[in-house]
Amino acid sequence: MTLRRRSARLSDLLDVTLTERDFHGESSYNDLRGAYSRIRSIFRRAGVAACPEAGISLADPAERALAFELVGFARVVDEVAVSLEFHHLAGYLYRLAATFSTLYERCPVLRADDPVRESRLVLCGLTARVLRQGLHVLGIRTPERM
Repeated sequence: MTLRRRSARLSDLLDVTLTERDFHGESSYNDLRGAYSRIRSIFRRAGVAACPEAGISLADPAERALAFELVGFARVVDEVAVSLEFHHLAGYLYRLAATFSTLYERCPVLRADDPVRESRLVLCGLTARVLRQGLHVLGIRTPERM
């Protein structure tokens, strides 16, 4: 399946009208892929390959919101497995990417002090894993770089 057909498929799953797509029809698709590649970029700049094994601190509201969104992944996958309504998964992934963007804007990951930095790297790693798995279910590849 071509990139254009996959992006149109995701946009349809997200119930986005043709007028809301960008010129190439890849707006929603690239938002999700961009969130994943942004997280991979954070790990490259941190000099680590995977999320550290550290505890998670949820002191900031953006951290809590992301953690709550991550917890919902299993429920959404279970619902989609029964109903075969993949637009629920696509919508969930879009909400997850938006929630991650809020964390990224409000909470510095790499400039934070060590215990907070490690905690935020764990949240980033979990978010990347969920985005990658969810997009895989939808038949969409996740790039390491955009």
